[in-house]
Parts: sequence; C-alpha cells; structure tokens
Amino acid sequence: MQTARTMAGSEILLGNPENPEMIKGKMIAAHISWLRERISPASPQSAALEPFWKALPDATRERLQNGVDPSAWYPFADLVSVDRAAITVAGDGPAVLAALGRYSAEKNVPMYAIEGDAHRFLSLHAVLHSSYQNFGKAAYRPVESGGRFEITGYTAYSPIFCGSSPAFFHRVLERFGYTDVEVREVECHCRGNNRCLFEMRWKGTPSVRTEGESSGQAQSTRSA
Repeated sequence: MQTARTMAGSEILLGNPENPEMIKGKMIAAHISWLRERISPASPQSAALEPFWKALPDATRERLQNGVDPSAWYPFADLVSVDRAAITVAGDGPAVLAALGRYSAEKNVPMYAIEGDAHRFLSLHAVLHSSYQNFGKAAYRPVESGGRFEITGYTAYSPIFCGSSPAFFHRVLERFGYTDVEVREVECHCRGNNRCLFEMRWKGTPSVRTEGESSGQAQSTRSA
C-alpha cells in the first residue's frame, strides 16, 4: 500500500488571481477535526492546539480559528497551510498526510455513497469534483482489476495536497470491503506532469449494501 508519496516537487498555491483556486470548507474542517482528536480528544478547545494555530499564516488563522463553514469556499492555500501546520505539530509528514486521507474517507464519505461498487463511486466522485474545488477536471476509467482516476488542468497544486490522496482512495476502497487494495499516484502536476494520475487495484466484491437510498443521492468529498 502506498499511503503518501514523498513530499517533494513544485508548489503553486495561487495560479489564477482573477479566479482564485478555492476548495470547500468541509475538506478543511475534516483535517482540523483529525488534529483535534489526535492532540486533544477530551477538550477540543485545549491550549494543546495553540502551536497549530500559531503555525498558520495570519490570514488563514483569522479565517479559520473561529470555525469553518463546511459549505463555504476557502482559498486552496488555506487547506495546504492547515496540513503543513498539522505536520509541524504532529510530525512525520507522510504519516500525517496518510492519516488525514484516511480520516477524510471516513468523515466526508457517507455510508450511502458506499453503494454499488467502486467503479460507480469513483465515476461519481469525478463528476462531483467541481462541487468541492473550482479548479481542475477529473475523469475515471475502469481497467482490469481496478481503475485509473485522472485530474487535469490544475492551476494550483502542492505535494502536501496530493500526499493525502492515495490514502483517501485506499480507505474508501477498504470500506467497500475489497481486499489487496493498492493505490499509487504515478503522475503528478507537482512533478512536472500535465495530470495527477492514480492507479488503483483491488480484489473481491463489495460487502456493503445500502438499501432505501437512490444512487442519485450519493455524494463524496476528497481530502484532502
């Protein structure tokens, strides 16, 4: 299992000032929630979180410290800053990013989305890409024993952002009940490629079935 690739490569946090790259607040909220549970589960407002808030850029701290609206749009840079600050506080960057990806797969993917099979979920996840970030275009294609998830046209990107994605997809596939799951990011904007490409493999059949929900209701949100 590849949970998070090395945090190396180029980074652009604002590539289009006329139409700034934005992400939905629920992505940020999940990552802050993970840190709260890890550092201070008994007291969410504990002073133990102060090093995290201090590690954020001033503008990001001002936007987020009094609460994150899951349905609002925030600068892409805010999410990267949150994850970078989480690494500063929790240490071991790849392990932190992997944990954030897994947590988002639990927190932001409801049970009714784990319906049908992985191809259905991943196809819908690509369609819904624009509902949780306003840049890039996603597409999904099934292949033998797995699938390929592709994102093109990123005007902003960061190894910090991409680092949690393999673990997100891995955990979603596990939730379906698949075995021998493998997820690799084989191409990345951060490494000079013209796309981020995730290759996925799994075995078995879905073990979870949800009745009473129509397939059109399923929604999913990335980590990132």
